[in-house]
Amino acid sequence: MMSDVPLGVFLSGGLDSSIVAAIAARIAERDGRRLMSFAVGSECSPDLLAAREVAAFIGTEHHEAIFDPSQAQALLPTVIRSMELFDPRTVRSALANYLVAELAGRHVKVVLTGEGSDGLPLRALAQRARTP
Repeated sequence: MMSDVPLGVFLSGGLDSSIVAAIAARIAERDGRRLMSFAVGSECSPDLLAAREVAAFIGTEHHEAIFDPSQAQALLPTVIRSMELFDPRTVRSALANYLVAELAGRHVKVVLTGEGSDGLPLRALAQRARTP
C-alpha cells in the first residue's frame, strides 16, 4: 500500500479478492485516500454483481467493463500468445485478467489481486485484518 502512484485492486467478488480489497480499502481510508476497484464480466455475470456488492460495502471507487462473447473470442489469440500455453482453465482466467488489467491500466499504475492467495492461511489474513 506504500505507493507514490495511484493504486487499485482487482475485485471479482470472490473470497480472495474481497479480502484483499477490504484490507486495502481500510488502509487507504486510514491514509485519507479512496481505493479504486476494477471488475470485468459479461452482462449480468455473478462475478460483476458480487463485485459491485463488495465494492459498495467496503467503499471503493468501483470501475467495471462489460464484454460480450465476440469480444472475448477476438482476444483469445492475444491472450494465448502472451501465456505461451493452452490450458482451457488457465486461458479462461487469463482472459478475464487481461481485460481487467486493461481497464485498470487506464486509471492506476499498481494493482493488488487475490490471485494465488488460496495458499495463504486464512488465520494470517484474519490477524492482519484486525491489526490497525
